[in-house]
Amino acid sequence: RSSDGLNYSFSYNEKGNPTSSLVSGEKQSVVMGKTYFIRNKATGKYIDVTGVQDKDNANVAQWEFTDGRNQKWILEDAGDGTVKIIASYSSAGRVIDIEGGVSNEKANIVINSPGETSSQKYQLKQMQDGSYQIVSGSYAISSDGGYDNGSNIYLSKTDSNNSRWYFEEVTETITDIPQDKGLYQI
Repeated sequence: RSSDGLNYSFSYNEKGNPTSSLVSGEKQSVVMGKTYFIRNKATGKYIDVTGVQDKDNANVAQWEFTDGRNQKWILEDAGDGTVKIIASYSSAGRVIDIEGGVSNEKANIVINSPGETSSQKYQLKQMQDGSYQIVSGSYAISSDGGYDNGSNIYLSKTDSNNSRWYFEEVTETITDIPQDKGLYQI
């Protein structure tokens, strides 16, 4: 299953050449309380807290997939059809916030200690392709369009692929094969 909720099936002949393909499935809805990686549709980069910082006003940017804890986000129902997006590694439960607390064009995105401010509550607007816009007022969280690691994330009124995100559920790999330098309880 892809991050846009589709299943891809391929058939091959005895020589390994493809003979047919099938795409099926439905768009998947996000679930409150689950942990997600959030990938930008335009750049393929993930929402990431710069330097794995756990402090107020730590910058949020985009970065290639690292499976790092600073790329894992928990969705929490904030009421009134909004969600809080919590940095999963934060000891203080820091959430995605708008720097300065005011929604306006090009307002920077950071993490801050949780509160009840509107700048920490977002509507998730599902698009036809299965992606989401993360909306605050009349603005959406958007990539600056750069493909470099560390390219900034901010608010924008632009409805483009830069403001569309895929929520990819974090799943833990369970194996019965011990990993090198692993800690195990028997």
